[in-house]
Formats: sequence, C-alpha cells, structure tokens
Amino acid sequence: MKNTENKDVKTLQTLGIVYYVYAAMVALFACFPLIHVTIGVLLLSGVIPIPEPTHGGEPFPTHLFGGMFVAVGSIIVLFGWAKAALIFYAGRCLRNLQKHTVCLVAAAVCCFFMPLGTALGVVSLVFLLKDGVRDVFDARDELGGL
Repeated sequence: MKNTENKDVKTLQTLGIVYYVYAAMVALFACFPLIHVTIGVLLLSGVIPIPEPTHGGEPFPTHLFGGMFVAVGSIIVLFGWAKAALIFYAGRCLRNLQKHTVCLVAAAVCCFFMPLGTALGVVSLVFLLKDGVRDVFDARDELGGL
C-alpha cells in the first residue's frame, strides 16, 4: 500500500506542474483582449479620428463605442486572469497535497474550457476521485501540513 501512496504522490506532483503550465497559458491568452481595451482607450481619447457624417446624419457615438470596447475587453481579461489564478492555486494545492476540495473545483472549472482544459479537468477528476487519493490528502493534513 505504501508503494501505491508513493505513486499517487508522484502523480499529484506531476499534475500540479501541468496545472502551473496551463495557468501560464491561460494568463497569456487572457491578455489578448487588451488589444480591444487599447482601441477603446484610443477612441475615447480622440487619438483615432472618426470622420464626421457628410450627409447630415448623426455623428458616430465614439464615447459609447470606445467605452464598450474598454468595458467588455476589461471584463474578459479579468475573468481570464481570475481563472488562471484559480488554476495556479490548485496546482500549488496539488503539489503540497492540500485542499482536496479546491482541487476538485478547479478541475471541474477546467472542464468548461476546450480542448486543453477539458482534457486536464477530466484527467484530474478521474484521478482525484480514485480510491486512496483522498487518503493521501488526509494523511498530509494529519501530519500538520508538512
């Protein structure tokens, strides 16, 4: 049984490293909507000129359009960074063999983001729900989190 626990611990350590790598990828890709935020700021500041209507039509609502670019882009970036932070924290918990429930929640959240997140989430859930893995986390807690 000790051999099985060592194997489980090594697998959890490896899974934690994969979570770190995936969190870095998520954080990087979450930065792409910063392009929209930049365009929105440029529209709001007037750096991007919008031509006046030639046939007496209503002027283009640059403040509304720029504000929407900033708001939507910012929300998407913050959501992505929050997801990356959760995944990174779950990776840390996996590496330290702590907070089994947090690891399960993070694995479930990963399942919603295809294709890499789904693969990572499913593999994590299958392994974290395996018999004996919860005991590894509990044994770590009994030792005082060493």
